[in-house]
Amino acid sequence: MTNPQGTLHGGITAAIIDDLIGATVYGMGLSNIYTTVNNVIDYFATAREGDLIIAQTTVVKRGKRIINLQCEVFLPAKKRLIAKGYSNMLNIG
Repeated sequence: MTNPQGTLHGGITAAIIDDLIGATVYGMGLSNIYTTVNNVIDYFATAREGDLIIAQTTVVKRGKRIINLQCEVFLPAKKRLIAKGYSNMLNIG
């Protein structure tokens, strides 16, 4: 899951954000199916192999057709934000 420099690969960070945002919507117990419209991710710092990371999601706005969410990935030992991602989830029925 690391790149040649030994840091957490950005694609893995993006996958973590996408998975957790999807799990958050699923965990809301909605009767409809939602799909990702977009993912926007900002990278701020690196994590190295063996580092513990924590990710936390928040529902920013829940509309009738679109739910906007964010996910922040942290290095708790350093109190450092690694990445922050935003996603819009579309109600497809």
